[in-house]
Amino acid sequence: MPERQVAYQSIENKKHLGFIVTAPSWQRLYVDSALAMTDKMVSLDLILERDKKTITVTEANPKALMISLLNAVLELFEKDQFLAKRIVFNEFDGKKITAILFGEKYVAVRHGYRTDLKSSNEKAVEMGDSPTEPNQFYAKVTIHHLD
Repeated sequence: MPERQVAYQSIENKKHLGFIVTAPSWQRLYVDSALAMTDKMVSLDLILERDKKTITVTEANPKALMISLLNAVLELFEKDQFLAKRIVFNEFDGKKITAILFGEKYVAVRHGYRTDLKSSNEKAVEMGDSPTEPNQFYAKVTIHHLD
């Protein structure tokens, strides 16, 4: 079976680096947002599934949960140099996510240049029902302010 591609609209201008994701479910929106963020660091096409990590994030509302998920993925990179290629949720209820991330450690020779990203915060994430696509949800994430 061919691998599912993560589709997102890239945001790259003088002030911002980020992405917009649309998805048919909240669960897919969270997974694709985390993978789009990883793709902004290093192309997902260059990452292999050699290892796995488990993360759990809990928050009071969906937006805070998205921010915590994105920051947990960034933290795995900062601490362990781990890049996620695929994410599988074991638990998702809108306030808690337990997920297995499949991927590998960053290796400069193989993965190439890496874009440094800052952690997300309340101002960096906008999400809800898609204003342009019926029965779709969207997330707009600003992951780095370029100086």
